Amino acid sequence: MSDEVAGVEASPRRATILDVARAADVAPSTVSLVTNGTGYVSEEKRRVIEEVVRQVGYRPRGRRKTTSATPATRSASRSSASSSASPSSAQTRTLDVVVLYVPMRGRAGAITATVVSVLEGANTAFAARQIRPSLIAAADHIDDDAILLSHLRSRQIDGAILMGVGRGSDPGYIQHLDAANVPCVFVGHRATEQGVSSVNADFFRGSVLAAEHLQGLGHQRIGFVGFSEAHWPTAERLRGYQQTLKQHGLPVDEPYYTHGVKAGQHEEAMSAYLRSALDRGCTGFLMGDFYAELAVPILEGFGCDVPGDVSIVGFDHLGHKVGRRSLALTSVAYDKPFLGVTAVQTLLEIIESDGRLTAANKTIGVNLYQGATTAAAAGASQS
Repeated sequence: MSDEVAGVEASPRRATILDVARAADVAPSTVSLVTNGTGYVSEEKRRVIEEVVRQVGYRPRGRRKTTSATPATRSASRSSASSSASPSSAQTRTLDVVVLYVPMRGRAGAITATVVSVLEGANTAFAARQIRPSLIAAADHIDDDAILLSHLRSRQIDGAILMGVGRGSDPGYIQHLDAANVPCVFVGHRATEQGVSSVNADFFRGSVLAAEHLQGLGHQRIGFVGFSEAHWPTAERLRGYQQTLKQHGLPVDEPYYTHGVKAGQHEEAMSAYLRSALDRGCTGFLMGDFYAELAVPILEGFGCDVPGDVSIVGFDHLGHKVGRRSLALTSVAYDKPFLGVTAVQTLLEIIESDGRLTAANKTIGVNLYQGATTAAAAGASQS
C-alpha cells in the first residue's frame, strides 16, 4: 500500500480539482497538467498529485457548454465551494488567475478609478477564500489582449477575469477563449456567445432610474451621450433611456457617441453637440461621469446654469466634482468592489464545479445618488 498523503480525508461528495490542489499544496493548474498530460511537472510533484488523485477518487470531467447557470446550479456550486474551504483544511494557496485590464483610449482616467475599486473587491474575495492570485496583467492597448490568449493557450492558468475588454461579442475571439478550455469571466462587458460568463452592473436599470429622475423633475426633452452603439454598456443604457421616454410620451433625442472623435477634439465635438441639443430644447442629459466633467464647463461657457437651466445625470458615480462650483454629480451608483467580489465568486464556482457549470451571467443592483447637478425644469409644475 502506498503512503497516505497528509491532509487528505475521505469525503462523501465528489472531489474537485481544488481539493486535489489543496492536499498536494500545488496550484489547480498543476493538477490539470498532470491529469491531462498537457505539460511538464517535476517527477516529485507528479507523484504527490497522482497519489492524492487516487486517494480522493478525483476524476476530471469533460467540458460542456451551457447558455447560463440556473439559480439551483449556482446554489449547489456555492455549497460545494463552502464545504471545500472548511477552516480545518484551509490554507493559503496560489490560484493562477489572469486579470487583464485594457483601458479605452481617451477614457483611461475614468475607467481606471472603476477598475481599482473592482480589483479591491476581487482581492478581498480571494483573501476570504485564502487564495492568492499569482498573475495580474494590465495591458495598455486593446491589441495587447494577445497576452491573455498566450497565457490561455499555454494552459498554465486556472482562469481569467477580463476587465475592460470589449471583445465579449466577437465570435472569433470567443472561439479562442473556448478552445483554450480555461474559465473566463468578463466584467463590464456582457459576452453574447454561449458558454462565456460575465458579471455586470445593471446598466439598463441605471439608465431607467436616471431618465425617470429627470422626467420626474419636469424635463421634457432629454439628451443622451455614450461611447458607441457597439459598446454593450452604452447599448443597455440607451435602451433604458429610450424605453423610459417612450413610456412617458417624451421625444427620444438622437444619441451622441464620442467614439471616433480624434484626440484633442473632444471639447470641440462636445460643444457642437450640446449647442445643437440646446437648440432642440434639451434641458436634461444622461452621460458618463467623464463626459459630464467635460460638458458642465462648456454649458457654463454658454451662459447656462447647472442645474438651474440644465440638469445632468452621470452613469458611473466616480465622485467627480464638476463645473466652476465643484458640484457633486447626480449619478447612477453601484457597489464596484462587490462587482469584483462577484466576479471572483463566479470564477471559483466554475472552477470548482469541475465541468458541470461553464457559464454564469450575473448582474448587481444599482441606485441613484442625488447630487447637485439636477433640479426641476424651468416652468415645471411642482407636486
